[in-house]
Amino acid sequence: MHIKTIEGLTGAHTNHNLLQTPFRVYKDARRRGDMGVMERAMGYMEDFEGKAKEYQVEAEEGMKEDAKEAAEREQRDQEKLIEKCREDRLEQEERIQEAAKQTEEGTTTEWGSPGSDTLEISKEGQQLSDGGMKPVPLKGTGNHSVSEEKRGQLPELKPVVYTREGNSGLVVSMQGNINLSV
Repeated sequence: MHIKTIEGLTGAHTNHNLLQTPFRVYKDARRRGDMGVMERAMGYMEDFEGKAKEYQVEAEEGMKEDAKEAAEREQRDQEKLIEKCREDRLEQEERIQEAAKQTEEGTTTEWGSPGSDTLEISKEGQQLSDGGMKPVPLKGTGNHSVSEEKRGQLPELKPVVYTREGNSGLVVSMQGNINLSV
């Protein structure tokens, strides 16, 4: 808040409150019929009213200056925000161009190319891969399957269950009947 605004508002408020005292004196003098006291009270009232109006004008000027400063501050903040957005956009474009350049050159970061995942093949999978297993397409469909003769060459794999920690364990089959009703 601008100093003129504060000074103007407090001055106008104070002079308005001070105006009430001579007004009471004026009313009392009118009831008694004392013209001299009435005139003096009216003089004080005019002085206080004039000062209150002066302070009101000062407060209005201060508010105009406050509004002007706020508009300038808003303009500066807006310009800073626009400049920051431009810098962010240029930085993003540079990252995109760098990623495209790496993709074209075939270079990757230490974690692989952007947007790719890594895959680790288990020992069983490596054995199957090394054994020359390739899918054979079924007739008339787009599905792939392993032929019966090659299926016999597959090592016998037992079911494995993985825990939340990533450890594996064999599935233990339970003997007996389980009844479940919902």
